[in-house]
Amino acid sequence: MIYSVFRLAVMLVVLVPFNSLFAQPGVRSGTNDQQHVNYFMQIDFNAAENKFNGYQKAIYTNNSSDTLQNIFYHLFYNAFQQGSAMEERAKHMKDQEGGIIQKFQTLKADQIGYHQIDSLKVSGKRQRFTTDGTIMKIILDNAITPKSETTIEIWFKSQVPKMIIRGGRDNSEQVAFTMTQWYPKIAAYDRAGWHTEEYIRREFFGPFSDFDVSIKLDKRYCLAATGVLQNGEEIGYGYAMKKPNKIRDNEKYLTWRFKAKDVHDFAWGADTGYTHTKREMKNGVQLNFFYKPSTATTEDWNDLPGQVEDIFKWMENKVGPYPYPQYSLVQGGSGGTEYPMLTMILGKRPESKGISKGYPIITLAIHEIMHNWFYAVVANDENRNAWLDEGFALFFQDEYTDAIAKDKGEPRAIQASYDYILPPARKGALEPMTTPADFFDANWGYSGVVYHKGAIFLNQLRYITGEASFWKGIKAYYSKWSFAHPDGDDFILCMEQASGMQLKWYLDLWTKSTRNIDYAVGTPEKRGQETMIPLLQNGLMPMPLDVLIELKDGTKLNYTVPQASMYGAKNEKDVKVAKPWSWTNPQYNLTIPVEYDRIKKIEIDPAKCLFDLVLSNNSITL
Repeated sequence: MIYSVFRLAVMLVVLVPFNSLFAQPGVRSGTNDQQHVNYFMQIDFNAAENKFNGYQKAIYTNNSSDTLQNIFYHLFYNAFQQGSAMEERAKHMKDQEGGIIQKFQTLKADQIGYHQIDSLKVSGKRQRFTTDGTIMKIILDNAITPKSETTIEIWFKSQVPKMIIRGGRDNSEQVAFTMTQWYPKIAAYDRAGWHTEEYIRREFFGPFSDFDVSIKLDKRYCLAATGVLQNGEEIGYGYAMKKPNKIRDNEKYLTWRFKAKDVHDFAWGADTGYTHTKREMKNGVQLNFFYKPSTATTEDWNDLPGQVEDIFKWMENKVGPYPYPQYSLVQGGSGGTEYPMLTMILGKRPESKGISKGYPIITLAIHEIMHNWFYAVVANDENRNAWLDEGFALFFQDEYTDAIAKDKGEPRAIQASYDYILPPARKGALEPMTTPADFFDANWGYSGVVYHKGAIFLNQLRYITGEASFWKGIKAYYSKWSFAHPDGDDFILCMEQASGMQLKWYLDLWTKSTRNIDYAVGTPEKRGQETMIPLLQNGLMPMPLDVLIELKDGTKLNYTVPQASMYGAKNEKDVKVAKPWSWTNPQYNLTIPVEYDRIKKIEIDPAKCLFDLVLSNNSITL
């Protein structure tokens, strides 16, 4: 979701052949059983009344070894009503932002959101179902056996809500329709069972699916959507590869047909004022841009095609190939939110407040673009482990920001994350990273832990494994777990295999507890021609320790003290590996073959990678 820290940003409490380019996503190398859905949807959209009628056929494949007695659906629009769980939660959040409560309180009958299920059939027979808030439960007459498929048909009516958060209509940038979480969606089922989280506000999780979606809409509207438009020559609006077919004047509607393969969600936006520009990368990926000149910062949108292509190239080099045929950056008018092949983002530079006041749209876009590799392709369960996506996206945002920075002398971008969560960490106010997304006590706490502490997790992991092993592990993780819904254990195993170290201790203590790091340098002692340097573990979070000894003649000696639990150590040039330090011992004595009187300064963690709560005791000058 939206979060951006750019080097200059103000930090606040935060068409190519269809079949050929879709070949790669079908390959899954992860070991998790993957349920699969083929969605066929026909939508008759009444823009004047903000309503639509829908028919959905979903072919559900149960690839698990379990027999399913029920099927669960998400009905997200039901959240945008008075008395919903979303509204109730908003009332009790410590730091609710955006006037969400006020927006709920002023909703009229024609401004709420809803999904009304008119009829439902499974394998051609009507089935019983119940609806509770945003969750629908289908009670099956016949269970779905392992390795079999069934067909669910739904006839429904929906009303697009006035924008409260993320999706809807009538937003501040006057975008007509931001269609996110807009259709009845089958819940995820995996080795943990059904994932039936009520829609409160934060994250989403769903099975990889194929979509074939037809949307009939007033011809004045231009659409941007997940997937590839199948009838571009008929539609026009910048999609046609040649001169589009002429639409007869008496035709009032166009039917847009999009297909998307191996995505876990489908989003779209529509407006009568969209300008559509595009850019094709050398690898054939089509980059599409949709914005409203009347409300957008047009000079930024003119620059975006080249900037986005540069980000894609950088990420493909660092992580792996982008597997889809297109990507669309769309002015959605409500912050920034990631979807497969598509990002909804603000079209205008923030003027008075926000995550990056006054800075270019690309400042806001970088973070959302990074999600394409993690949220979209790897697709972990964001409700239970949001940090595996948001923390990753922020880390890579920071890395890219540093890579393109003109002034290399400024602090690294990730330093903002350390600065942001240091005060609450010192007060013991942070919750564990594995707290389910909607259960965080405050919005700032969610942002601090999921985004910032998640990014620090990766920065420290690189410190533990060393640069080469870290990037090897990142690429292995992306390659193995694309389209496979991994969790933290799956990620850390890839890093173990890349580094030759044991790292589960780090994953467990950093993500499942709130233990903090605090190391100190004790008073060195003369030992003849040697010097003994006491290293003190004052915090409860063990870590390996880099030590820099600067001599009076300017010589610098570098040591690394691995944790015993690692059963290995990083291998870096001009760094000597000391014997391991067990976390059970609060003191470690590092003895170096240097006389005491030759030493000028001793410093631990000289690169400032550790999230150490007390920096004042990290060095000593003799």
